[in-house]
Amino acid sequence: MHKNFLYGVFVKKIIYTSCFLLFAEFVVGQEKRLPQYDAYINQYSDIAVAKMKEFGIPASITLAQGILESGAGQSRLAVEANNHFGIKCTSDWAGDSIFHDDDKLQECFRKYTRAEDSYRDHSLFLTTRQRYASLFSLDRTDYESWAKGLKAAGYATDPNYPNRLVKIIEDYELYKYDTAADGKSKNTYLVEEKTENIPPRKADNVEEEDFFENNRVSKSGGKTVYRSNKVIGQVDAYSTHEVKEINGVKYITALENDTYEGIAEEFGLKVREIYSINDAPNPSTPETGEMVYIRPKKATSNTTSFHVVAPDETMRDIAQKYGIKLYSLYKKNNMQEGVSPLIGQRLILK
Repeated sequence: MHKNFLYGVFVKKIIYTSCFLLFAEFVVGQEKRLPQYDAYINQYSDIAVAKMKEFGIPASITLAQGILESGAGQSRLAVEANNHFGIKCTSDWAGDSIFHDDDKLQECFRKYTRAEDSYRDHSLFLTTRQRYASLFSLDRTDYESWAKGLKAAGYATDPNYPNRLVKIIEDYELYKYDTAADGKSKNTYLVEEKTENIPPRKADNVEEEDFFENNRVSKSGGKTVYRSNKVIGQVDAYSTHEVKEINGVKYITALENDTYEGIAEEFGLKVREIYSINDAPNPSTPETGEMVYIRPKKATSNTTSFHVVAPDETMRDIAQKYGIKLYSLYKKNNMQEGVSPLIGQRLILK
């Protein structure tokens, strides 16, 4: 009887201990995710993904930096100035400012109307400074190398900065946003590629490579024709455009009777997006032979450093020629938007 009693006590202790450990593990798991972090991610993840598609910076990195730099949107700079990345004023900054103690007392920081403007400025900050150029040779899903690269390029002085970014990314699974897709991202356009004597095509990532492999439907005249996800199942529906690339951006050449609306429908874009991507007035019609981009243009040229303006060239002509955003071209050259360039003027592209 005594033995049975002791055995019962022993079993109960094991059960109670096991339950306690399970509860403790649950609590630790819950503490790992801070509600203010989750709220921040829910609020700003769409903006981070949009900027990733526009500028090529992993959304996981942008979100982790935003959380770290702004205290998940609760810092004074974030609340009073919509500045989520601690970007300071520079000599060319013409916007509003706020003064805040940082490395020195009362330093000047940029003040934005919207948080989204802060995200855009963060992207421009990384894409227009030479010291960060090496980051853009990294795979978009390699967030660890991006985190280390930011520290190596001098973004932060904290020696533990890369580890802090990586921990946030992994704890909150922010890496999932690096493969986010929407109507204007990869896998939504039709492609015709020559298959003779050319090296294998380098896709943006594995998913795009799989898409092209899975949607090859016929070979004709030395070309391989693919279906877009707009026409899967319709083997006779092929693109009438050949997709080319400049400055890492996909574009097609407008054919006779082409419209922006028709091109948008063909490549899975919204009408307002095709106009915005091409810096074109809405409504308007592309001229025959004009370059029409089906992916967002870049903020800078990856090959050419400058351009000398020819007679009758407009800033938009030049922006289209090199796959650069019109807004960025004006900004690089300290020109007011809408101003026409001078013949022979040397414009900075890179």
